[in-house]
Amino acid sequence: MDTLLSLCHKQQGPVTTLISICIKIQKNSNLLYVSSKFTFIEINPDSLFLISTMSKYEVESVWDYPRPPKVEPSNEEIVVIHNGVELIRTNRSFRVLETSHPPTYYLPLADFKKDVLVPVDGNTFCEFKGRADYFDLVLPGTKIERFAWEYPEPTKGFVDLIGHFAFYPASVDTVTVDGEQVIPQEGGFYGGWITSRVKGPFKGAPGTWGW
Repeated sequence: MDTLLSLCHKQQGPVTTLISICIKIQKNSNLLYVSSKFTFIEINPDSLFLISTMSKYEVESVWDYPRPPKVEPSNEEIVVIHNGVELIRTNRSFRVLETSHPPTYYLPLADFKKDVLVPVDGNTFCEFKGRADYFDLVLPGTKIERFAWEYPEPTKGFVDLIGHFAFYPASVDTVTVDGEQVIPQEGGFYGGWITSRVKGPFKGAPGTWGW
């Protein structure tokens, strides 16, 4: 269905118009797209975000991902910056793909800035991947507790994650994938990364935890 809308950012309420011109967009499930330069991603029925660059990949529905999740390699360039410090720039990562979730990216510890990840006590347990250990991120003038986690002895099917870590993209200033700013998965519990490569709806927002 074709709809005439303003180029806008709608989040938890009334539409806030970013520019005054109107453009014709086509709604295709939960992906709204404009020509080849702009992508709208519907996070949930009350959230609409504009992504300024199109992914070079075919758009994936998170509802086509498996459960239990799977691991696949990625050569996308990932850059993470916090407090003006580039923490990592790598094209060697793994994506964990699970039904209803945007991908969680696991990055190589070997590529991360040295001496800023500090192991801490305490762990959690994932029904699929096993025991997770945690790291604080310590930079001059700032500390993010339990910033990242890894699976040092993961279960069968997740051994590729050894030597890699994940983190919440909302905890740092900038996370990009192939130059595109990442939108964190909602809810503050799951660590998914939303880009124009994926479409929802995504688990995490209020009312979706039972999905």
